[in-house]
Amino acid sequence: MKNINQRGIFLLLSLLLSVFVYAQPDKTGNNKNYNPLPNGWPELKRGSNGLVPRFVAPKPGKIIIDKKSCIAGLFIVKFTEGSHIRFKNDELFFDEINQAKNPEEVARLARAGLKGNDIASQLQSFKGILNKAKAGYGFTLGYMFRTAKEPYQNDDWFIEKDELEQRAGEELADLDLYYLVYAKDFKDVAAEENLMNELNKFAIIEQVYPAVFAIGAFTNEKPALVNTLITPTITPDITSQQGYLDPAPTGLDARYAWTRAGGFGNGIKVVDVEYDWITNHEDFPAILYWGGKPYLCPYDPVGSEHGTAVMGILAAPHNGFGVSGFVPNIQYGLSTACRPGDYVAGAVVATFLSEAGENWAGRCHNVAVANAILHAKFALSPGDVMLIEQHTPGPSTGVICAGCDQWEYVPMEYYPECFDVIRIATAAGIIVVEAGGNGS
Repeated sequence: MKNINQRGIFLLLSLLLSVFVYAQPDKTGNNKNYNPLPNGWPELKRGSNGLVPRFVAPKPGKIIIDKKSCIAGLFIVKFTEGSHIRFKNDELFFDEINQAKNPEEVARLARAGLKGNDIASQLQSFKGILNKAKAGYGFTLGYMFRTAKEPYQNDDWFIEKDELEQRAGEELADLDLYYLVYAKDFKDVAAEENLMNELNKFAIIEQVYPAVFAIGAFTNEKPALVNTLITPTITPDITSQQGYLDPAPTGLDARYAWTRAGGFGNGIKVVDVEYDWITNHEDFPAILYWGGKPYLCPYDPVGSEHGTAVMGILAAPHNGFGVSGFVPNIQYGLSTACRPGDYVAGAVVATFLSEAGENWAGRCHNVAVANAILHAKFALSPGDVMLIEQHTPGPSTGVICAGCDQWEYVPMEYYPECFDVIRIATAAGIIVVEAGGNGS
């Protein structure tokens, strides 16, 4: 952590610091300050079920793949809420019994202009198209969200969603309705666009969209550290160079926060969602309670060192050398977005502009990040914090920015699967902080 990366995480840390002072657990281990959103908020228009309806973005008239950012041969299908489409023995099916006996499912389906009979007939046609794509190009379908419970049971996510909706007062997504369609070593962008647009015509499909790569929210700015007079084998105390610890406008006044209850992060758990970390760094925080460094992913100067720097700025021990963390007394976990063992196309992340088989070390995709967020959620309790360091290319503004490596990048929640799983986490009382300022 001798190289301190300030700009990319300054805003993110300001929110984190306020969280640690605020979100202190009571003696029972519960967060005494956590309350669901009140029903009286005027902007929350609730339905007859007492819940704020879930926002669904309009479908695009035509799906167009961005060759620079979209992952070749990997896209997401989200079925319409209330359709209760499930997957078993490598086959999609309409769970008609459970759908029909659940009034909320029937109502949400009707809101989309659909009935149970529509699901069965459209699903049959959907499967026919996928079978042709499998025969012609090798496309396969599978669940997007993996579970810590094995074997997975249909409705695992649905049951949890139903419980969290009552707490949050808001409709949440049924994560069982998210699926991946993928083909190994696929490079035909026109064929994939045609397939996605064909599937997008079905009313039972809420969204079809390509996977995009995600990277750490880093900056190429070089820190102004003076180490020329220091013996390389001895790490100096460079806390004086951590301007972000100072009062505003230079920093966030961490030293004042340390005088307040909770200012050091006592009693709070934090899970960091990132590609990788150098956990044997001499100034890396010590109290790891969950997760850890990925074992199947290569070291990457961006993906590995960025996660290390952020964890140092957040929680490096106050030990007289290196940097001093904002909240050194937190317990932390690590949820890696590098998950090659779980996903086809996860180990090799190539866009349509890349040569087939190119490995972008340190670059994962939104599917892997969404699963890392979901796994992190299970390790946290109400009042705890999740930090998402990954971000992803967003829509084009039509403006060219020379020398802007992360121009137009957006927070992960821009994409539906990440938004929906983040909303599941926040409904469970977890405070989620995302990188979001590097895209200008």
